[in-house]
Amino acid sequence: MAPYVHDTLRETGVAVRRFEPVLERAHEGSFPEVTRTSGAGEAHLLHVGRGVRTKGLRDTIRALAKLTDLPGVHLTSVGDGPETDACRHEVVRQGLADRVRFTGNISRKEVDRYYAEADVFCFPSFREPMGGVVFEAMEWRLPIIAAAYGGPDFILDDASAIKVPVDTPGQFVTDIAASIRTLANDPDRRRRMGAAAADRLRSFGGWSEKAARLETLYREVIADAR
Repeated sequence: MAPYVHDTLRETGVAVRRFEPVLERAHEGSFPEVTRTSGAGEAHLLHVGRGVRTKGLRDTIRALAKLTDLPGVHLTSVGDGPETDACRHEVVRQGLADRVRFTGNISRKEVDRYYAEADVFCFPSFREPMGGVVFEAMEWRLPIIAAAYGGPDFILDDASAIKVPVDTPGQFVTDIAASIRTLANDPDRRRRMGAAAADRLRSFGGWSEKAARLETLYREVIADAR
């Protein structure tokens, strides 16, 4: 549960004596070694998520439409849902049929293949309590473009991600496009950010550390109640 939940509770008048943000995931596996060779002006963008409006896929498509001078930037959308057809229509409307691919729902193994092939994880979800796919992208050493709000804003730091303010819809798209442009033109920065994302994920610890932290919190709460 990210810190913004505390702010939301306060706004509704709920009295919160103590709030401790706790990540819903931990990482104890390996970090796959991937060699990415896309050069300046090229980037394979990846979006993974359920096809709903708040996941920011339509905003990513509209941002891509602003980058007509970067034909080497492409987008793959993994996932499906009620918003997907609208996103497909948006691709056609924007003339991006040759630059956007939809995979629909696919197997875990296939999803991992797309993580390995991607250069940038573009996931500007603007209503995300935590964001499991963000953890997956960090594991695959991907630089990330995310909304500066909610769970991703809490999970990611400035070394691992470009976090876009959630302002007006038009400015949101413009800022996503600027972020894509920045990373598409700078392969070295992409590599540095990807390494920083993996380091950030490591810093969260594994399940044993999470269990120990929760036990400590419960003991402190019980002691305070007494």
